[in-house]
Amino acid sequence: MSRTLLTLFTTIMTGVAVLLGAPGAAQASASVGDVDASSAAVSDPLLFYRAGDGLAVTGSVDGGGNFTSLQGVGGFSLGWTHITSVGGGRVLFYRAGDGLAVTGVVSNVGGFTNLRTVGGFSLGWTLVTLAST
Repeated sequence: MSRTLLTLFTTIMTGVAVLLGAPGAAQASASVGDVDASSAAVSDPLLFYRAGDGLAVTGSVDGGGNFTSLQGVGGFSLGWTHITSVGGGRVLFYRAGDGLAVTGVVSNVGGFTNLRTVGGFSLGWTLVTLAST
């Protein structure tokens, strides 16, 4: 098994994956680690995150069901308990233990850009979800 596939498999098994929806407008970040960067734009990038070490990678699934790794985009802060898509490639990170919340955006080529800190929110929320109409 290739290192890239093993890294992604480990991430899937121990982390979180978030479907991000429509592509964001952020600039792509450079490829890091063992994940191969792709310059092809995708409409629905995925974000994989592992809370224990902050590893984060992006990928996509095409219409035929094939997975493609895009970029390594972490290390992120450790311990995020919730990562929720808020549309347009934007995501909200929330940590239930201390109420910290930040936002970021994943571009349509798999890059990640931090946006801003948006909380302290109350501690201990167990569900954060997009409530679109």
